[in-house]
Amino acid sequence: MLEELKTFIQVVKYRNFTKAAKKVNLSQPTVSLHIKRLEQYFDTTLITRSSKSKEVLITKQGEFLYEKGQDLIAQIDLLKGELLQIDDKAKKKILVGASKTIGDYFLPQIIGDFSNKYPDIQLEVFIENTAHICDMMNEGEIQVGLIEGIDPYYDFDREYFYQDRMVVAVSNKSPLATMDVSIEDLNNQIWISREEGSGTQEYLKLFLNMHNITPKNVIVFNSNYAVKEAVKNGIGITIISECVVSHAAFDKELNILPLELLPKRKYSYILPKDKEVDLDILTFINMLKDYKVNRTN
Repeated sequence: MLEELKTFIQVVKYRNFTKAAKKVNLSQPTVSLHIKRLEQYFDTTLITRSSKSKEVLITKQGEFLYEKGQDLIAQIDLLKGELLQIDDKAKKKILVGASKTIGDYFLPQIIGDFSNKYPDIQLEVFIENTAHICDMMNEGEIQVGLIEGIDPYYDFDREYFYQDRMVVAVSNKSPLATMDVSIEDLNNQIWISREEGSGTQEYLKLFLNMHNITPKNVIVFNSNYAVKEAVKNGIGITIISECVVSHAAFDKELNILPLELLPKRKYSYILPKDKEVDLDILTFINMLKDYKVNRTN
């Protein structure tokens, strides 16, 4: 009777079947049928028509039902909202922080697979550089962090879940793209770097220091995309995760130098120190580990 009651309320408001029919998006005969069903259900007359005009007249019973019916509809709408809130609260949420390379290039497929397998667990992902993710974990703003590089400022429980391959990328127009490149050839070049606090910048600094490479200049960008575009456009060269530039290299938009002296880096997850881990978070972490196996097979 809920739909019939809603129709009746509109008829009383407009005192007109045609206007009420437009309001509830029904035909006029259907509106008349709804009123008839209500009258049969309550065994009373709710509406009469004037014999001299098309005016709708509301009986005392109709006026009473109109007042009570509006309150009833409002209570039902409120009840519906409360039920939805209960459903939302029942749905579990994991707050995940991911460094930019992991969040932009490694995590999306995992999120899709996880959401399909565990539809009752909601993932909320924050993508920042490694240092910021560590800060967020320390402040309790996330429940699990996924980072590249190291976390020198805080003491977290930490475990590796994937080994990343770092590459030196250059423009296809660079002379280095057609040379048998040695480490000495990388001296006095313009290097493109990620920002301070980034795991990628950390590894660039490590690589340059390990091989005593002195840059001509260092240009800093705060996103992997900007670094990749700068290299493609011949602004400089960079060291970056292979997953960031592999498609561009395949499409011959830039060139990956065949150097074997690059440091490898590991992706790791971090958790608060000595704190019991929720079962849902462990489920997510286990999928990370399984995904590592799938990637390397």
